[in-house]
Amino acid sequence: MRWRIVLLGFMLFGASFRVDAAPSGALVAERLSPDDSVVSACPELPVRFQVYFSDSTQKILWIDVPILSTGVYGYSTLKDTLSGRGFSSDYTTVSSDTITDSLCGEYDIIVLGFNLPRDLTAAERTALEGFVSDGGGLFVITEYGTDRTRYNAILSAYGISLIGAIDFAFTLSLSSHPVTAGVSDITGNGVTEISTSSPASCIGDYSYLFTTYCGLAVRNYGSGRVACYFDELAFINGPYPYPLILEGIDDPDHLQFARNLFDWLGRRDLYGVDTLSFRVSVNGDTIDITDPRLTYIDSVLTFTPSPAWDEVETVTVCLDSASSGLGHTLDSSVCIFFYEDYSSPHIEAVVPAPGAAVDDSTIPIVAMVYDDFCDSLEISVTVNGRYFTPESLGCSYASDYLTVDPDEFGGSWGTGEINVCIHSVDICPDTCGPNISDSCYSFTIRQPVVIDSVWVDVETDCNDSNIVTICYALSGDTADIVYIEASDDAGVSWGIIPSTLIAPAGHIGANILPGIHCFGWLVSDDLPGVESASFMLKVVAVGEDSASSDSFPVDTRAPDISFFCPDTVSGGEMVHLEWGITDMFLGDAPCSLYICGEGYEVGDTFFNWTAPYENRLCTLVVVVRDSFCNITRDTCTFQIRYCTEFITRLDCPTSSNEFSSCVSQEVRFFFRDTTGANIDTMRVYFTVHVINRETGADSSFSIAPVSPYLHFVGDTLGIVSFPGADGDSVVVTLDSLFNESGCRTVP
Repeated sequence: MRWRIVLLGFMLFGASFRVDAAPSGALVAERLSPDDSVVSACPELPVRFQVYFSDSTQKILWIDVPILSTGVYGYSTLKDTLSGRGFSSDYTTVSSDTITDSLCGEYDIIVLGFNLPRDLTAAERTALEGFVSDGGGLFVITEYGTDRTRYNAILSAYGISLIGAIDFAFTLSLSSHPVTAGVSDITGNGVTEISTSSPASCIGDYSYLFTTYCGLAVRNYGSGRVACYFDELAFINGPYPYPLILEGIDDPDHLQFARNLFDWLGRRDLYGVDTLSFRVSVNGDTIDITDPRLTYIDSVLTFTPSPAWDEVETVTVCLDSASSGLGHTLDSSVCIFFYEDYSSPHIEAVVPAPGAAVDDSTIPIVAMVYDDFCDSLEISVTVNGRYFTPESLGCSYASDYLTVDPDEFGGSWGTGEINVCIHSVDICPDTCGPNISDSCYSFTIRQPVVIDSVWVDVETDCNDSNIVTICYALSGDTADIVYIEASDDAGVSWGIIPSTLIAPAGHIGANILPGIHCFGWLVSDDLPGVESASFMLKVVAVGEDSASSDSFPVDTRAPDISFFCPDTVSGGEMVHLEWGITDMFLGDAPCSLYICGEGYEVGDTFFNWTAPYENRLCTLVVVVRDSFCNITRDTCTFQIRYCTEFITRLDCPTSSNEFSSCVSQEVRFFFRDTTGANIDTMRVYFTVHVINRETGADSSFSIAPVSPYLHFVGDTLGIVSFPGADGDSVVVTLDSLFNESGCRTVP
């Protein structure tokens, strides 16, 4: 049952008023911030409690609001939260119930959902106005799809109206008000545009297309209060399907907004808290409201440290006692415990020391990196621009020591000035960001005479000899002497002196200046027919501080080839040619092929080749070249067969040696290609030889397709006609014919 307050007078301490019945609730204190056991890097981090009177008799009527639903869009979590704060809840719908004075009189707060299924009657709207005027709280929830005409009929009495809707997400800019106390952000998605007229006011607005709209409106009306909100999603159970937009009642700001809103609608602020009763202990020291570090505004009690918290400190702040103006007291102390850590990590004991000069270009860089409180550090190192973390090759962090060892990644720092920057981040704090330390310094690596590297370029102009080019990089001062020696047992012993070095002056010998030096070696003369990875060549530089070597393999032996050669292939056939190569230093593209006179460069040990449409012998040549220009050739010959024999038949005369009495004799041939190809009738050739002719000499002549003596029936029957004389002996020969694929056959 709602209880009414007649306010006769109110003072900060001990307000004077009378009520119809004393509330049966309790004084409640809740922790607001920081979270319990948090680690903070804020030197002046405030500690906040919310202290208010909870009336256990207050009742809420939810009309067309899903307070019983436990789904994503239900309000059951909000109902349970308010229940823990002394609010009981009932549910109804205007589809089955009518709002009357009698119904309103049973409740302290009435909530209208965003989608009422019908218009309220004038009598129902009058009942709501009377309810609010007598001290009740009315909360109207709207959203993008709300029927604005239906809701404006309800809200207009309070100077509030819905003027539009926008289907986007917005975060409200909040004004100071008990409803927004301790709230940073309130977010909605698919919202209404609210307008207010005095004395209604907007305490949360948003902007869209250069226009500002209200999203949270409030009004004191008679003895009661009204609030209208622009979206229904702030109080849903969640998790909301689009978490980057909002989080529902799980959002701490939305939860605080709900607490404040229903406390304000229930007029709990009128019950009063006696601020003189506050007793707060800070790490065991007790203070009261007279201490300037302690403030109480809009039900929020705040302690602000002064001086700031220590750099590393464990803090416990407790609200030990408080009482309401009606004599209610706290049941027990409410404490917030957290860690304060805004000290930066320590970077100490670096080696080599800043400004030091050392000879070793592979000296590890070591530093002691630790924090007074936090064991979780993010560390990175930059050495002459190269970036390392403890996960990088050569970089490690263990037992507070950071080490960067160039030997681990096969490098060195070089010579000269080495610039080092160590960056350490204390990532324990949850508030005010991490603590950061940066330490930059430099040291110097002196430059003795040293060979930095040796490399070999094998010969690319392949001929009968192998000449390799050997290069080395000399740094530091001038070397007194540079000489070459070799090992044939992987460096176990040395002393082999190459006899065929080709060295221009100034690259091997005495007084060699720093820089890149190259010389040649006729390796095929020194080591003919050798193929070994154990042979090493060492370039030695002698000076103030010198010794360096590197190695490379030797190969003067030609590769071995084995391959399969076909005996016969058919014209047009895809032929898979494959061969094997045995060689230690083969290289990337070792093979050249020559097939039927055509050349190919092959990077693999197989090749797919299409045989031409012709009959011929074909030669395959495989040429293999290794990385040291040693060359091997192998060949084979195979037959390409394409044309199959034609079927031919002599139709007329039916056989040879026959007599004919025709003046103009015709000889008919029938022929067909067994491959199924058509005969090329323009490429059929005959020879006619006339013998013992009684008048004139013997003669012979050829008949080709353009001859008037040759014609075809279709493409299979050739007819050879010719002028004859009595007593002639005639021989007709089919010399050759072709099919349409260009294949020639001689019958």
